Amino acid sequence: MRSVLVVAVVMAGSLLYGQNPPIKMGLWEKTMVTKGGPGADATLKSKSCITAESWAKGMAALNKQREGCTQNVQKTAKGYSYDVSCTGAHINLVSHGTTTIQDAEHIVSDSHTTSTPASGQKREMEMHSTSHFLSSDCGKITPDNPEIEE
Repeated sequence: MRSVLVVAVVMAGSLLYGQNPPIKMGLWEKTMVTKGGPGADATLKSKSCITAESWAKGMAALNKQREGCTQNVQKTAKGYSYDVSCTGAHINLVSHGTTTIQDAEHIVSDSHTTSTPASGQKREMEMHSTSHFLSSDCGKITPDNPEIEE
C-alpha cells in the first residue's frame, strides 16, 4: 500500500512540474511518520539522490496512467494537493494528500488514506513527512539505491 501512495505523490509532482523540479538536485533526507494502517505506527528515515536524469526518468515512468486508478491533482501556491482512487480485485484505496514545497530545500507532505480490502475491514492511515536538502554531492547513495533506516 505504501508503494501506491508513493506513486501517487510522485505522479502528482510530475504532472505539475514536468522535468523542471522546483527543488535542488542532490542528496535529500526524508522522515515519514505513518499512523494507522497495517501494523504498528512507524517512522521511516531515508536518504535519496535526486539528479536531473533520475527526475526525468521517474517522471516518464510515473506519468503513465495506472489501471484501475483515477487521480485529480491541483496545483497550489506552494505545491499541490491530490486525490487518488484505485479499485482492484483485492483492495479499494482512496487517498487525499498535500505537498508544500516551502523552498528549494524543504518539503512537507501529509496524506490520509482509506483502504478497504475484499474482506471489508476498512483501514485508515495518516502519513506526515518532512524532507530537506542535505548536499549537492550524493556520496555513495545513487538515484536507484536510496539508503533506508527503519
